[in-house]
Formats: sequence, structure tokens, C-alpha cells
Amino acid sequence: MLALRRDAAAGIPAAMRDLADVMQRCGFGKLHGPLFEKHVDEMAAQMKADQVHLLRAAAARRQAQCETIPGTFDEQVQQQRQLLQDAAGKGDLLARLRQRTRAFTQQAKAGLPDDADALIDEALMSSDPRALFELASLHNTSPELLAKAGMRTTSSDGAALVLVACERGLDCSASSEFGDDLCIASAMCTEDLDTVVLNAAGAEGRTEEVQARLQWMRTMLDEVDRAR
Repeated sequence: MLALRRDAAAGIPAAMRDLADVMQRCGFGKLHGPLFEKHVDEMAAQMKADQVHLLRAAAARRQAQCETIPGTFDEQVQQQRQLLQDAAGKGDLLARLRQRTRAFTQQAKAGLPDDADALIDEALMSSDPRALFELASLHNTSPELLAKAGMRTTSSDGAALVLVACERGLDCSASSEFGDDLCIASAMCTEDLDTVVLNAAGAEGRTEEVQARLQWMRTMLDEVDRAR
């Protein structure tokens, strides 16, 4: 974390983007200290005994990250936005995508460049599974952009994009940052992200649709690979 903060201060785009991501994952200062420890204790009391150590390990990892970031909640919110904006301004693909996925209001969306189609194409051409995951987030916040780019045809595309990102190398394991997110937020401490997505699809009766869209994504990305 100290090295990440140093590199972000030096203006390295990837470090600025990653530090912004950590700040958001840390709830802008909320996921460490006595209140967070109380939250973990309350969750642990409701969990199976053989999984409590997994929750506490995930919480310890998160606290170790979050306690190194100075500033109040409001200060971290402002710094996170500036870091993401600066990284995006330097052309960092993931920062530009995250600006889109985190533009929740019309005012915020209006302040972004008119380059959504090109950005989606760049994400597909990048071979970076993290970019595919960001497209899944974009599907959830601004599905009209993916529709305009010719990608979104069903409500299952977000799930399919997460699954194909996992297949293409995104760390979706229970010990990943995504796994820690699930463990800390929902007490699902043994589940891989792709398993959670498939289970959710099954509970909603959408397994076949998600699998069909996943196969479509695989075919599309294979074509992109051949064209690269």
C-alpha cells in the first residue's frame, strides 16, 4: 500500500487507478477500526463455526489495506474521484471504464467524453479480463451504451461478461479481492465469484439464458483474438 501510494503520487496512471479502487473498496475509510470490527463480530456470530476464520482473515486483509489511507470520508471521496479522473485523463483504460460505471447520475454521465463506442471496442480488443469485468459493471449501470455498441441483447449479458472474464484470467477465487468483498459484505466466504453468479442465475431461472450468452461472448472474443 505504501508503494502504491508512492507511485500514485508520482503520477503513474495504473497506480492512481488502483489506489482509487482500494479507497472505494475500503468504503472511504469505513472498513477499518472499531465499527468495522464490531460488524465482523456480529457477522461471525451468525456464521458456521468452521467459516469464521475465513471471515476474520478477509477482514484482516481489508483492514491492512484501509488503515494505511489517510483522510476523512469526505476527503477520501474527493481524492478517489480526482485519482480516477487523472488516470483516465492519461489514457488508462480501466480508469476510463470505471468513470463510466460509476457515473450514476445524468449530470455525471454528461460530464464524460462522447467516446463510449470506442471505449467498448478498446475494452474488447485489450485482452484484459479486468476490462471485461468493467463491461459487466457498465451493463448494470448504462446498458444502453452496450446496446448501442451492438453487444447487449438480453438481461443476462452482465452475468455472462463476469463469467467470461473469470474464464479469461480474472482472479475470481474465494481468496481474491472479489472473494473478500463477498465474504465481508454477505458472509459468503467459500464461494468463487463465478459460482455466485451461476447460483444467482439458477435461482432466477436464467441458467440456460446465461449459458447461451456466455457462449456468444466466447465466440465474439475468439473472433476478436483472431483479428487482433
